[in-house]
Amino acid sequence: REFRDVFWMILFYLHLAAVLVAVIINIVEEEEAEEVESVSSGIRLLFSVTALSAIVISTGALAMMSCCLNEMIKAGLLFSVFMSLLVGMFGILNGQFWIGLFGIFSFLVGACYAKLVWSKIPFAEANLKTALVAVKANWGLGVFAYSMIILAYAWSVFWFMGFGDAIDRGNWGLLV
Repeated sequence: REFRDVFWMILFYLHLAAVLVAVIINIVEEEEAEEVESVSSGIRLLFSVTALSAIVISTGALAMMSCCLNEMIKAGLLFSVFMSLLVGMFGILNGQFWIGLFGIFSFLVGACYAKLVWSKIPFAEANLKTALVAVKANWGLGVFAYSMIILAYAWSVFWFMGFGDAIDRGNWGLLV
C-alpha cells in the first residue's frame, strides 16, 4: 500500500518541533515566579491524577466486564437515558429552557433507542465476550493500551511545559 498522508505527517512533525522549541526556550528562561510555579505544579498534578484514574478505570472496567457483562450493558444503556432526563429536569428547574428541552429530547430519543435495542443485548454481550477472550489471549494489546495512556500523559506534560508555561509567563512572541 502506498503512504498518502505526507502533508499531515509534515504538519505533525512541525507541531512536534514547535513544542520542542517552546520547551527548550522556557527551560532556558528559568525565571518562574512562585504563582506561575504553583499553577504549573497544579496542572501537572491534574495530568497525573487523570492518567492514574484512566489506568484504574480501564483496569476496573475490564475486570467488571469479565464477570457481569450483561448487567453492565443494561446499566450503561439505562444510565445514559436517565442522565438525559436529569439534564432536562435540571435545565427546566433552573430556567434554562433550551438545555431542558434538549435534555428531554435526548431522553426521549434515548428511551426509544433503549427499547429498540433491549432485545439485542444478548448479541452485544456475545460480541463483547468474544472481544474479551481476544484481549485476554493477547496481553500485548493491554500493554499497548496502557503505554498509550502513559504516552498521552507524557505528551500532555511536555506540551504544557512548552506552551502552557509560555502563556503563563506572557511570552506571546513564542506563540505567534
